Amino acid sequence: MGMMIGLSCGCGYHKEFSIGVGMMWGDLFELPLKAGGFVSLRKLLSDRAEYDLVKILLEEKRGKCADYGQALFRCPKCRTFTERFHYLIEYPGGRYSRPCDCGKCGAALEMIPCGDEDDDGPDFSAYPCPRCGKPLSGGIVGMWD
Repeated sequence: MGMMIGLSCGCGYHKEFSIGVGMMWGDLFELPLKAGGFVSLRKLLSDRAEYDLVKILLEEKRGKCADYGQALFRCPKCRTFTERFHYLIEYPGGRYSRPCDCGKCGAALEMIPCGDEDDDGPDFSAYPCPRCGKPLSGGIVGMWD
């Protein structure tokens, strides 16, 4: 089950984001190649080089996916919030996470840890509104699957 995070500001800015793992991702990184796991992953990762790297990390380097799902990101340059598919693979000697860039300005996005449905989520007042710069209000507004 995933969470819906709502962000708003007195200036009229309001956005909702679907965060976490619903039924659409399932055991995406746990399925072996023969069972269709990497076929599903290939459809999700449009960049062939990224797909090949993930496959090597999981198969040859014996990596494990430590985290994956929809995640909330923020651009430190233009303050835009967005949701993107995120994953973290840990393997002996390292870890790899998919880099994400802002669709507006191209800066590297920062992932905002949102906890889970048992948490209150982050303190969004620490983040300025993308529209006016004043502190945001926000939190968990629902669940999705």
